[in-house]
Amino acid sequence: MPTNVIVYIKEGCPYCINAEGLLKSRNIKYKRIVYSNLTDRQKNNVMKKIGSNYIYYPKILVNDVFIGGYDDLKKLI
Repeated sequence: MPTNVIVYIKEGCPYCINAEGLLKSRNIKYKRIVYSNLTDRQKNNVMKKIGSNYIYYPKILVNDVFIGGYDDLKKLI
């Protein structure tokens, strides 16, 4: 079971909604962060962790390691 999960979301994103629903259905605690609310510096730090080529949402980290998006989360749990 994953621990220390961070989900960067975009408001209204259906994959973000699905990812949060999946985590809730499995009783996995996670931190939800609206990416657009971050400062430019915070966004740069996130992009350093996940890679600047990943433009999709959600952006999910488990134990500070980028795992991908919703489909990747489904495979993991």
